[in-house]
Amino acid sequence: YKILSNLMGTPLVEMPAGPGSPGAPGSPFAPGAPGRPGGPMGPLIPGIPEGPLGPGSPLVPGTPLAPWGPIGPGPARPCSPGYPGFPSNPGKPRSPLAPGNPGRPAGPMSPLGPGRPFSPGTPLSP
Repeated sequence: YKILSNLMGTPLVEMPAGPGSPGAPGSPFAPGAPGRPGGPMGPLIPGIPEGPLGPGSPLVPGTPLAPWGPIGPGPARPCSPGYPGFPSNPGKPRSPLAPGNPGRPAGPMSPLGPGRPFSPGTPLSP
């Protein structure tokens, strides 16, 4: 019902249900039988459809852009200096060398062997 009324524009009007039939008369002691239920609901009457949308307001023209001016006569700006380099890493100081173990004491001297035989020298010249 709501979908139909949204599509048609205005809400639909419901027709009332038909009247039921009167019940049979009862006896003076017992009540009468109930009447038949009413008839089905009548058809829906379509509402008036919505009209078309009106025209929008016209666009307002803006102000025109001003032209660019000439380039000035001043000198160009110099380039900015570069970033300084990072300082070099000095590294860790070297650890001093540990002293070595003392050497073993010298052993006893071996006995002297026999020397070479004595060779006579060259004779003296007169």
